[in-house]
Amino acid sequence: MIDFQYKSVLVSGLELSRQTSKRKNMKQIYTIFFALIALVAVHSVQAQQVYNITTNTTWNSTTIKNLFPTSKTQSYVVNISPNAILTIDANESFSSTKFTGGGTLEIKKGFKVVNGKNGSDPVELENINIILNAEMTLNGNITFSNTNLTANGSAKLVVNYPNIVVEFSSFTFNNKSEVVVNAQVEFDRSSLVLNNEAKMTANAQTTFTTSTVRLNDKSRFTGNASVTLRNNSLVNIGNGDFNDKSSFYMNASLNVYSNSSVFIANKNNYYGSWSMVYLDGGKTFKPYQSVWNTINCGTDGPNPCQQNYIYGPLVINNNGATYASLPVKLTGFEVKSVHGGNMLTWSTQQEENSDKFIVMKSADGTNWSTIGEVKAAGNSSVKLNYSFTDKAASAGKQYYRLKIVDLDGSVEYSEIRQIGGTATSVVSVFPNPATDFVKVSVSGKGQTVVQLLSVSGKVMDQRKVAESNSVVNFSLNGYAGGLYIIRVVYQSGDSESFKVLVNK
Repeated sequence: MIDFQYKSVLVSGLELSRQTSKRKNMKQIYTIFFALIALVAVHSVQAQQVYNITTNTTWNSTTIKNLFPTSKTQSYVVNISPNAILTIDANESFSSTKFTGGGTLEIKKGFKVVNGKNGSDPVELENINIILNAEMTLNGNITFSNTNLTANGSAKLVVNYPNIVVEFSSFTFNNKSEVVVNAQVEFDRSSLVLNNEAKMTANAQTTFTTSTVRLNDKSRFTGNASVTLRNNSLVNIGNGDFNDKSSFYMNASLNVYSNSSVFIANKNNYYGSWSMVYLDGGKTFKPYQSVWNTINCGTDGPNPCQQNYIYGPLVINNNGATYASLPVKLTGFEVKSVHGGNMLTWSTQQEENSDKFIVMKSADGTNWSTIGEVKAAGNSSVKLNYSFTDKAASAGKQYYRLKIVDLDGSVEYSEIRQIGGTATSVVSVFPNPATDFVKVSVSGKGQTVVQLLSVSGKVMDQRKVAESNSVVNFSLNGYAGGLYIIRVVYQSGDSESFKVLVNK
């Protein structure tokens, strides 16, 4: 009994000793664990370096190396304030970097995107304006979101990294700038515009989802790999001007799905490789080739007929092809006060099957009434001048527009012109209806505010305009289809409102 009790005491002592030791060991483990967490937390804070650009700044080859150490062990965030420009004036490679803040990134030297040390750390371009005056080469993971890119001169964008997505963005290429796609890319709810002699060469699969491609002047799109249009995407070949010679040529398949379409604007614009157009359900246009291949070319057009070439005006959609009327190209629409009333003058550069111009007037820019008609020429490829005088014009602000009616009954409207009132201005809202964006051109005096409103009057977006001649661009990405209001508020307190229909 004694031995047992003694033994029990010994056992209890040993157990207590073990528990005490265990607690000490656990305490040490917890101490090390929390120290590691703290160390990781400190490292995480230090791993991301933020630069705030609040004034116009130029990074040359010296300063950029100080800001971006060659070790590339950190990630970087570059916040460019909305009124600031950050100029990259050095050939440099970027990884693990995010450019954001609403300002402008101007690229004057080679800008190369590469993968970081972790293999896939992306370069992010979000809520940023890019002015591209050099070559931008994408050899690594990159994302574009809410980005407006404008390429000038002989600038070039080269895509070499696969599966890049451009979303809610607008890319515009001017002059002889160029896009070369060597790896899969998708434009999602975005727009791509080629002006002048700009060109795009797609050497890898390219997809446009709820997006728009616009080719103007002598620009050219060449597809050496399949191009797919999905979910109400549009390829617009030509701006309607008879001298526009933009073209779209495919050496591979064009897949047109889900309410998407290709619009060939006039007889100088063409789509190439007719036999490789595929529609919803695997249908092809090949059965129609003999019919459509000889329209608007040869003796009926300015270009010789070529095998597999289709000239406009023509609409290709997922149901087939439809011949379209050449739009009336309206220019020089103005209104001025003369003895006896307000005189409207306008010109057309081309007409086909045009019937008449209906002159419309409004006191508020919203509610319209017809005040007269002017007979159109019908068909013409030379400049024609028209005029109409509103003899019932009154003092104060008045608005005018033209309703252009074709022989087949189709209708389109001109831009709106205003005269009178304290705000002497010309406001243009285009395109209308709109899909991806709406632009507002303001010519007037003093500071103005341009607003995009919901039909209930809620301000969705607004911009201040200081110059007398400015163009404001509102992106419509993320907005539902329906009716919206553009309101222009002048320094005098006067305002004008215009309805815009958004098609989605």
